[in-house]
Amino acid sequence: MPDADRNVELIRQLYERYTMGDGADCILDHLADEVVWRSVGPPDRLPFARSRHGRDEVRAYFRALNHDWEMISYRINELIGQRDRVVALADVCFCHRATGKLVATAKADVFRLREGRIVDFCEFFDTWAAVEAATDTSAASWPEDPLTGDAEL
Repeated sequence: MPDADRNVELIRQLYERYTMGDGADCILDHLADEVVWRSVGPPDRLPFARSRHGRDEVRAYFRALNHDWEMISYRINELIGQRDRVVALADVCFCHRATGKLVATAKADVFRLREGRIVDFCEFFDTWAAVEAATDTSAASWPEDPLTGDAEL
C-alpha cells in the first residue's frame, strides 16, 4: 500500500475514533514529538485558535476547545491523500457552551505525516461564524457611543 493510502487510512481511523467519543487521546498518540498544530482564527476571541508546538501544547488545544465548545456533529465528506499530505473535508456543528449558540460550517483539515506520525496540522473553518457564536450578544457591542460618549446606543 502506498504511503498516501496508508496516511489516508490512518486519518480516517482517527476521525472515526474521535467522533465516536474516544476523545483526543487517539490523536495525541499519533503525533510526532515536534508536531506543529495550527487553527486559523483570532486567538483573543477563540482561545483554541493559535499555533501549538509539541504534544503538550496540542493537548492544551483540545482542553481549550472542549472547555468552550461541544461537538454536535462532525461528518467527514472526503479524504484526499497525496505524498505526505492528507486533506479532510468535513461539515461540522459545534455549540458554544457559554452562549448556547450553534455554529455549522464547512471545515478543511490539512495534515502532513512522516512515518505514520502527524508532524503538521492546520484547520480552516468559518471563523466569523465561530466568533459570532462565541460572542454574548446580550452585552452591548460598544460600551458607549464613540461620537457622544453616551452609554449604550
